[in-house]
Amino acid sequence: MKSKSYTAIDIAKYISALLVVYIHTFPLLDISETANMFILQAVCRIAVPFFFTVSAFLFFRRIDVQAGWRDAVNLAQLKHFLRRIGLLYLVWTIIYLPYTAIQVHNGASILRWIFDCFFNGSYYHLWFLPALMLSVLIVYMLYLKLGMRKSLILCGLLYLIGAAVNGYGDVLTQIPFIGSAISLYLKVFTTTRNGLFFGPIFIMLGALLQRAPIRSKKEYALGIGISYALLLGEQGIIWASGNMHDLTSMYVMMVPLIYFLVSALLQVRALATPLHHFLRQSSQLIYVSHILFAMPLLSLLGTHHLLVYVIVLIASQLLAALIILLSRRFSWMKVLY
Repeated sequence: MKSKSYTAIDIAKYISALLVVYIHTFPLLDISETANMFILQAVCRIAVPFFFTVSAFLFFRRIDVQAGWRDAVNLAQLKHFLRRIGLLYLVWTIIYLPYTAIQVHNGASILRWIFDCFFNGSYYHLWFLPALMLSVLIVYMLYLKLGMRKSLILCGLLYLIGAAVNGYGDVLTQIPFIGSAISLYLKVFTTTRNGLFFGPIFIMLGALLQRAPIRSKKEYALGIGISYALLLGEQGIIWASGNMHDLTSMYVMMVPLIYFLVSALLQVRALATPLHHFLRQSSQLIYVSHILFAMPLLSLLGTHHLLVYVIVLIASQLLAALIILLSRRFSWMKVLY
């Protein structure tokens, strides 16, 4: 008998990929800048924390926490994960080299690009991949050495620091001494949305969900509803204070929202169909490939953002379908996803 799969997670991953495309194409910008920003922040910002948490949940299913971080099987699983994500990152870094070359031709620093390959992503949407690797490595060491509670506290503190700089960086840089340190950090690393400050708390959530109690539908709904309402309130405060911008992405209330949301989705299990497999594979490919189409289309159709969004979705999905189809015959193409 076939085992049941996390089919709701597969569907949610696909939807999250579509939300990421929204972030990079601004579909409603021509209609209403405010509406575009609201959807981007209130809805689309859920996507990346969701990806972090689900990736961590699937990874830590294979880890024997009691065996410790030095355990040969655990280390083999860690190396396999880092190798797989690292290869995916390398392949798509190479694919985007023509776009990088254009940026360098237009004055971007090649040394800065080399630095960004390790810390901020070789191309701006690819930051998720090195951040995922670093976050998993950090949490693997913390969790298996210090345990769940201490690791959650440390990762939570990192996230709070990152969220403060991400949301109120302009204000914090005015504070003596602290402001100088923050300014220096931002000058070097550009953002706290990375594998040190952003990712670890969501990786910890993925590990925590391995042992989370099963709750009733009412409890999940209540947890999601309250967390989301508080998230909107938090975003409203940042907006009202004049600190909201399109790169604002770290919110305190995102943490409980993702916890309850992913917890609820993990309870929905069914026999996976070919469609579920297709959606799972497509979500990864849409995420990594959509900028190939978004960049030229935004240049050509810059005043028609909704049209750009639709075309990018169609083109990315067609490319994903083609790669998935060809990979059934040429297995080496699976390195693309």
